[in-house]
Amino acid sequence: MGTIVEKKEKGGALSEEKGPFSWKTLLAFLVVGINPSWSIPCALFVEVPIFQKTAPEGLMLAAWMNIASNIGLFLTLAYVFVDNAIVKMPTETVINMVIFVSSCVCFVVAFTWTFTAFGLSATILVASILGGTVGSFQVLSFLPYLTRYHPYLFATARLGDVIFVGVLSLLGIAQQAANISPTLFFLIFAPTQILPLISMWHISKHRKELCVHENTFITSITGKPGTNTTPPAEYQGDKAQEKLSISPNNILKRRRMGPGGELVPLLRDQDERGDNTETAKDVEEEGSRSLAWEHIKESRYLIVIQCMINMHMWGSFISLLPIATSNAAPGSDENGSVTLAFANNLGLMALVPGIVLAPIIRLPEEGYYILATIQTLLYGIVYAAIFNVPEGCWGSYTSAIVVTVAFCVGRANEAYIATSIYTFLGSKYKSTSYHIASFMGVCDRIASFMG
Repeated sequence: MGTIVEKKEKGGALSEEKGPFSWKTLLAFLVVGINPSWSIPCALFVEVPIFQKTAPEGLMLAAWMNIASNIGLFLTLAYVFVDNAIVKMPTETVINMVIFVSSCVCFVVAFTWTFTAFGLSATILVASILGGTVGSFQVLSFLPYLTRYHPYLFATARLGDVIFVGVLSLLGIAQQAANISPTLFFLIFAPTQILPLISMWHISKHRKELCVHENTFITSITGKPGTNTTPPAEYQGDKAQEKLSISPNNILKRRRMGPGGELVPLLRDQDERGDNTETAKDVEEEGSRSLAWEHIKESRYLIVIQCMINMHMWGSFISLLPIATSNAAPGSDENGSVTLAFANNLGLMALVPGIVLAPIIRLPEEGYYILATIQTLLYGIVYAAIFNVPEGCWGSYTSAIVVTVAFCVGRANEAYIATSIYTFLGSKYKSTSYHIASFMGVCDRIASFMG
């Protein structure tokens, strides 16, 4: 089984070295990336060129599907609220439930995708809502859960996600060539969604051996016996220890953490005779949240980049790409359906190199600003096609290729940025990586919804 080696660097920060992970562990993380993910919405959008030929919504089907997918965000936010404010649910149990339900949805879609009601493609839109819920769950809960593991394992799970999406896109291309029905497409697709249950069993069984970030903040500053962790740099030195020490003989009997991070005297009934109502766990959690907010503030520019990029790529373009390809395609491509199919399928395949390069090429923070600028230029090309400006430049094979290439390169760049930002922040802020990833996930989904 793989091991993790941690070295103490200057300032007390921890650095991680890649451990010799077993092939079973690597395969488990590769497969678990398949689900929970955005695979259901991706599969549905791969089928849009076929769906829109008979759907009541016509070319507006993609826009309706995007709206439906974003409704899923509110269902996931409701879960996050209940999980954090009312009753804590076992994360891995919830993940397993999501995997099982999403696989069932795929089987239902296979046999009912033609069903309509009230002039709408009812099955497709309901599946989009559920797919959006699963996708939002990935961003808000599953990816933060994965940050507790080694960055290589996190990247492996993301790689499994995009490799599967790449295979999905190849299946879509084969479907276009062989004229395969959506029923057969989803019957092939559905069984793959249940495989991550086996991976979750392996990961849960070896959790203690694989986790490197779980409860790092709490175990580091409590100094519990048997731990090999070193306190984060923020809590080293006399001044820092004076600010936050959660020893029972210190804080619990003399002072408590105030709302602004300051230490204030305990109430009179919290005296040294043991009548204090503040527990070590409460102080630890409050200190952890306070530190997390400090790290979120320091990461705000990267979070904004993540949100702005995804607001267009996974927000606006989901609805508007059919219009862009319709304007850019030559007259022989009716409604740009062929161009749209190539853009969607090749765009999904373009995610693979972006994810593969994320753990290999490590950029400083300034590098993300450069990539964000390049992404803006690529978005400008797609938006020019959407609004058909300048007039006379669109409607040819060349313009169709230009839009497809711009979209695909943008997808690859987005995949690299989205994955590497998680690992960058996870490595920089080990003790609060889960909090940062959760906050970034909420902002990301809200931005995509606004797009």
